[in-house]
This record gives sequence, structure tokens and C-alpha cells, in this order.
Amino acid sequence: MPVGMFRSEEGWVQVDYGTGNIPIPRSKYEENKYKPDFDKLPSEAEYWAAEKRRKMMPKDPKGEARPVDVIIVGGPVPFIREIL
Repeated sequence: MPVGMFRSEEGWVQVDYGTGNIPIPRSKYEENKYKPDFDKLPSEAEYWAAEKRRKMMPKDPKGEARPVDVIIVGGPVPFIREIL
């Protein structure tokens, strides 16, 4: 099922259809009952900032993002990351 990626200031929603993504008007997004709800979508700026952070996160051998260990004198401390 298509899923909303982010909302624009002009009232459009970028929707991921699995094979690509396109912007659609808020009215069409709500009419199609796509998730998440429009009001829960991040702004475009918030979305791209989160994508940038996600791409900078180290990957495990399978290529999946993993928490970072921050080295502090005395030993490693798990880094707390936000869930995107």
C-alpha cells in the first residue's frame, strides 16, 4: 500500500508507491486513506534531515543501521538514537 513520506507547506504529500514516489494533493491523500495521517507526516525539511542522519549512521554487515558506540575514557557507552 502506498505510504506518505512528507508534507509540503503548500498542502501536497509526497507518496511512496513502492516503485517510485510522486506528490499528490492533501485532499487526494486523505480521500485514499493513506497512512500515516496527514497531520502526523513530517515536513519536507524534517524528512530530509532525518534521511541525512539515517545515511550517516553506521551499518552492520547486513547493511542495516545500528546504534553507535561512543568511546569515552573508561569504556564504550551506547549512543541513544531516535527511531525514524
